[in-house]
Amino acid sequence: MRQSQRKGNPLMSKFLKWLDNYWYHYKWHTIIVSFFLIIGTISVVQLFNRETYDAYIMYVGDETIPDTQYQDIMDSLKQVSKDYNQDGEHNINFSKMSFISDEENEMASTVNAGTVQYLSNMVVQPYYLYLMSPAVYDTYKDSGIFIPISEVVDGVPAEWYHDDTAVYFDKTEF
Repeated sequence: MRQSQRKGNPLMSKFLKWLDNYWYHYKWHTIIVSFFLIIGTISVVQLFNRETYDAYIMYVGDETIPDTQYQDIMDSLKQVSKDYNQDGEHNINFSKMSFISDEENEMASTVNAGTVQYLSNMVVQPYYLYLMSPAVYDTYKDSGIFIPISEVVDGVPAEWYHDDTAVYFDKTEF
């Protein structure tokens, strides 16, 4: 047997010694730099893969929206929305939130507590259009969150108005 075969690969042994010495002296530097590289890479990937929306709409009420009806709603909204960010797509963020109007329902307080907490932050939420039951709207109408419809859309028929910041959805063409 040759000498190099008995002792193992000298290049590998030299590399392992270097790696052991490097790790001993630069272990924490390597860990910290690796951590920030991983976080930075994940952040950049998420930044460039972030979806941008043309409209933000939230439904708040006690009616369930089945998947087929949800798809019909999305298709209808895409037909009337504009491509505000000019990316060639009509992306709509349509969120659903439960609110039980019947106070005698045993789940009402539990479900509504989360909704009320979420809606109390309406000022900082990105939603532009809220589809709400009248009970929910009446709770928040004096909060100053809603702007008059006449500032946003012209030509809304008078019979559609609930007040100057809301219309009855069932009276619209939708």
